[in-house]
Amino acid sequence: MKKTYSIPTELSAYKWLNVLGSSRFIVMLFDAEGRAIWASERGVHQYSNLIDRYFEGPISQFFKMGAIHNLNDAFRDREDLAEIENHVAIMNDEGCSPIFFPSFDSLNSFESKMLCPSFAISQPLTILTLMRVNKERFVGIILLRPISYLITLSQKKNLLITDDAGIVIGYSSLFSSPLKLHDVNKLLGQEIDKVVVFNRKPFADVKNKGRLSSKLLVEWEKGQKDFPFRKVGIADADSYDYFCFSNKLNTDSEDFRLEIAFNGNGQKIPNIIIRGADWKAGGSPDSAGYALTNTIGESGCRFRKNSNNVKYLTLPALKQGSDNTLVIEKSGKQFRFTINGASIGLWHDMTPFSSDSDNHLYLFYRRNEMLDITGFAVEAWEHESDDISPEQISAIYADPSIGKSFTVSVEESTIGQDNCVMYHFEDVTSYVNNIETLKAENIQLAEILGKGDFFAGRSRIITDIKNNVLKIANKSISVLIEGETGTGKEVLARAIHEESDRHGKPFVKIDCSALPVSLAESELFGHEKGDFTGAVGAHMGRFEQAHGGTVFLDEVSNLTLDMQAKLLGVLQDSTICRIGSTKPIKINFRLISASNVPLLNMIEKNMFRSDLYYRLSQFSFRLPPLRERVEDIPLLADHFLQEANLLYDKSHTSISRNALDRLYRHNWPGNVRELRNCILRASVLSTSGVIGEDDLQFELIGNENSANTRAIAVRKRRKRVKEDELQRALSEAEGHVGEAASILGISRAMIYILMKKYNIDPGGFRL
Repeated sequence: MKKTYSIPTELSAYKWLNVLGSSRFIVMLFDAEGRAIWASERGVHQYSNLIDRYFEGPISQFFKMGAIHNLNDAFRDREDLAEIENHVAIMNDEGCSPIFFPSFDSLNSFESKMLCPSFAISQPLTILTLMRVNKERFVGIILLRPISYLITLSQKKNLLITDDAGIVIGYSSLFSSPLKLHDVNKLLGQEIDKVVVFNRKPFADVKNKGRLSSKLLVEWEKGQKDFPFRKVGIADADSYDYFCFSNKLNTDSEDFRLEIAFNGNGQKIPNIIIRGADWKAGGSPDSAGYALTNTIGESGCRFRKNSNNVKYLTLPALKQGSDNTLVIEKSGKQFRFTINGASIGLWHDMTPFSSDSDNHLYLFYRRNEMLDITGFAVEAWEHESDDISPEQISAIYADPSIGKSFTVSVEESTIGQDNCVMYHFEDVTSYVNNIETLKAENIQLAEILGKGDFFAGRSRIITDIKNNVLKIANKSISVLIEGETGTGKEVLARAIHEESDRHGKPFVKIDCSALPVSLAESELFGHEKGDFTGAVGAHMGRFEQAHGGTVFLDEVSNLTLDMQAKLLGVLQDSTICRIGSTKPIKINFRLISASNVPLLNMIEKNMFRSDLYYRLSQFSFRLPPLRERVEDIPLLADHFLQEANLLYDKSHTSISRNALDRLYRHNWPGNVRELRNCILRASVLSTSGVIGEDDLQFELIGNENSANTRAIAVRKRRKRVKEDELQRALSEAEGHVGEAASILGISRAMIYILMKKYNIDPGGFRL
């Protein structure tokens, strides 16, 4: 690396400072009174862009050495230089020391109330580590705290940071901009519950369902033989002795309670590694696990994950001359820590590990420390707790008028020696709004469809069909539906599927009229790679795709006799073979077939196999044409009108009497499908809330003139049927419209028109 600055004589022996000053840290030299006399140039620092961008206040001058700065004024947690004189490490010839280096937080007013273009924070951003060079000089290494990494990403991250107590200590402008705050520091110091509302608390207390399959891995007391740990080696880099537990502890799938009793004769708590890797000389086994370390001293300890600090725990005064008990208990993703029965903290593991582990448990300590373990016990059990996964957490602003929705990922971390919680919010407002809109439309559509009624209509024949659907839906029998084009065969097939215990499984429609003869077998049963030209990969056929669900063969009459024979073979044993394979594939499906021509007529013409027909028609439905159930026209028309309102954002309320009369008179060669198209067109054309006769346009199918001729005859006949005649006919027919129409010699449509005219309810004539 190119050297861009000179190192003072006092530091020339410590070449490692050159590396620090030009890569990760800023190095400064102070005199005995704490006055800064030299600093590494900011321009060679890898964070120089960060400093240039965000440190535009006094801290910038501090780094630039624009004035003499005294340590007594720059860093907190100390009153004067003499206070730390006995705690400053003495650098050896290699520039390092085994003694813990004291560190101090910045007191710079600018960074402790930091306001930058994309981030606000109430915590100091730099810390200082001091080491004594000689009697006249000591060096300070200033580094940015981990929070600085977040600042560099803050413009693209919707981030909120709180302390352990849930008080906001930092946030990005992306999070605060919807709040339209005049004072961007207003959120600092607020309780998070007053800023955002969670659907579930991210760190709710875990309730364990019970210790299933509990097992005691070890229970040992001092004086017993066979200490459950064996020494595995010394890591030269840090001179730690490592002792590995004789059993493995699978912390990913198991919960546990670990209890260690130790003598408190002035010593610290034991160092522990959980989920450790195999020990290797020169490294630490905690690189892919958890570690509880006593490196802070007697007052506190660190809990680490993947070698990163995630929690600081404050320790009570240890009992001297007697045993102390440390307990670590894991329940799901929650860790509890206690000393002598008193809680010292919780930690929640909300993020996955960076790598796998060997699930070893270690005790370790420095070689110059004394470890006096007097008792040890480990109990493990199958994980059965109520965890809250990150996918289950969502939030909105506490002010509902903002209308923003978020998914939230949460992680605990540290800023310097302070614990914090980081909330990463992802704005999903547009997705939530779309989902809510779809839910509302689905509810409205369900109401349109008759509050869940699967087949619109109240005529006697449709009522019978509905009743039969409910009877056969859960029976594993093949169903054949016959009826003219447009009568609703697919609607009925889907209704059978949804009413059955196969609902939620695939409903696979196969339009037999659109199957190319050359590809029909491949499409239905699949093929293997390379079986024919163009078969670049294996293909799963439609029957395989429907496994567990329903196959709907529409227009089954269009299958060739060859394909009919192959289909019959599939139905006989529910097994298919892909083209190019001899391996049978067992499938579970329910078959529903439909045809717009009577299959019995095709059998007479030798165009359809009779054995296949009897396989398909274990139960048969015949859907009547619309002209045979004209009494359902008002209900169907209203159904399609409400559908049109949703599709075209209309607000039609009804269909006029003249328009309804016109619908009754039409012959409906296209059946229900034609009626739907007619109402949708009328909805688009109509400019009022009521569909009028002039809004109706009929499809030119069949002979409309003959229908008009019949309508004229009906109108002439209507004049000759009086109210009492209609009542007598309905009485004789016991309220059945079709029989009353036969008695009077008029159409069923005419009966409905007359009943509406005379305000007669046919239900009153039924016994």
